[in-house]
Amino acid sequence: NRAHMIGKAIESVLAQTYTNWELLIIDDGSTDNTKQVIETYTDNRIRYVYQQNAERSAARNNGIAHAQGQYICFIDSDDYYLTHHLQEFATAIDKGNADMFFGFNVFEQNCQLVNDTVNNRVDSYKNIEEYLVVNPVRTAAVCVKSEVFLTNLFNLKIRIGEDTELWVRIAANHTLKAVNAYSQVYVLHSGQTVSDDNTQNIIQHVECLKAVFKFDNKLKRISNKYRRLALSYGYFKLGQAYMLKHNYFKGFFSLLNSIMIMPSNRLKEKVYLIYSHSFIGPKKLSK
Repeated sequence: NRAHMIGKAIESVLAQTYTNWELLIIDDGSTDNTKQVIETYTDNRIRYVYQQNAERSAARNNGIAHAQGQYICFIDSDDYYLTHHLQEFATAIDKGNADMFFGFNVFEQNCQLVNDTVNNRVDSYKNIEEYLVVNPVRTAAVCVKSEVFLTNLFNLKIRIGEDTELWVRIAANHTLKAVNAYSQVYVLHSGQTVSDDNTQNIIQHVECLKAVFKFDNKLKRISNKYRRLALSYGYFKLGQAYMLKHNYFKGFFSLLNSIMIMPSNRLKEKVYLIYSHSFIGPKKLSK
């Protein structure tokens, strides 16, 4: 229930140990009882803004336009903060000289919380741009100086991966720093925009990567190695999605494309997927 989820998100902000905040709730044309749920909260730090449905990038840009604080964080209606989230960033702002800070994910699935320790090795990359294209930094995990948004906003033409595309553009002229904090919870559920079998969204994600690399062509911050790694993984996920939908022809060519871009990356998985759905694979033989 979306209205229930937004209630949990609001409660998580109200529960923050750091209290000097404003909460802007941008209602992107909801047709349920979202407004009624929000009206039950009387804290004067909460402001409600309604807009006609224009998708999440427009909603985030609208929130940025209304924000009065020196730094801006984000939270989606189906996620929530742990109580120390804003304090982690307030401490980092006091200690470090950066225009954008980001933490790491906590995933919730079936009411269980798990820290994502796979994507936290920022120092192992040559620069922040290479880290960003292979380790998605979710919008709820960032804290950005508000003046950065005077020249950088979410691209309305990009629907999937719009956060990565924005972070890379910001990194071209601003300093980004990682905060060793696991304080925002990304809830895994069936209603998410990005899912394992959503081929159109994965295609858009691949196109977003291409747009990022086109932007970086002049700066040359992202090496061919990480360009290939990111694209190879994108086509791998696309191949998986097509296979789940039993579109084996497109799945085969997506996986083949992934192998050609970077043969050394997850080769056994790709070959097995092709084999298991081919005429000589185990699924065909079992008939």
